[in-house]
Amino acid sequence: MKTITQTLIKTLFLFSILTTYTACKKDKDRSTISHAALIDYQIVVLLKSPTKTETRAVFFSKAENSVTARLVGIDSDHAQSVSMKNDVLTVREGGEQQSSFRFSLKQDNTGNITINTVSYTIPDDVNMKVEAFYMTKTAGMFPLPNSDYSGPAGLQFMANTWRYTAVNNVVGNYSQIAPGAWKGTLGGSSYMGVSIKEDNRWHMVLQIGKNRYDIFYLV
Repeated sequence: MKTITQTLIKTLFLFSILTTYTACKKDKDRSTISHAALIDYQIVVLLKSPTKTETRAVFFSKAENSVTARLVGIDSDHAQSVSMKNDVLTVREGGEQQSSFRFSLKQDNTGNITINTVSYTIPDDVNMKVEAFYMTKTAGMFPLPNSDYSGPAGLQFMANTWRYTAVNNVVGNYSQIAPGAWKGTLGGSSYMGVSIKEDNRWHMVLQIGKNRYDIFYLV
């Protein structure tokens, strides 16, 4: 009886070790991309529902040993520590909605990071979907001052002011929030712009209020 009890104890002990090891192995983060590598990039996501279109941008920065992800919309700005597991980056918006993005990332042999897929969860608007996404290196961003864009109308940027030809005879103000990205006002309305590169050409996504964006190209 004693031998059976000892054997049972040993078996249970080994089972406990195996279970713990398996759980630890399962929960292990297998990311191949470091948090610090994200600092060289910014992400732009274009969202669409049946009634509106919206823009979000993610900017990365480093303070001491921590990397921060800053999720920005035309009326939102939420900073948080980078959360990434198995090369899936999760970024949450502030406020009570608790909406969030999940970016599945990959890194090629040259070190370039790209996005595989993006998912967006927003409890208050299940019809809002990801329409397009871009991950761009910040080092190559085209400078805003003295730049002109064409599209549904014209955009012209000076040092701290800008013109939007859809609003005649009005000059607005803007502040750069990241390379190639800005927030500003014009004619009493709020705007946000972010740079993207498509077909090897720079474009500007202009968020016009909360419900619509237009896309312009650099001239």
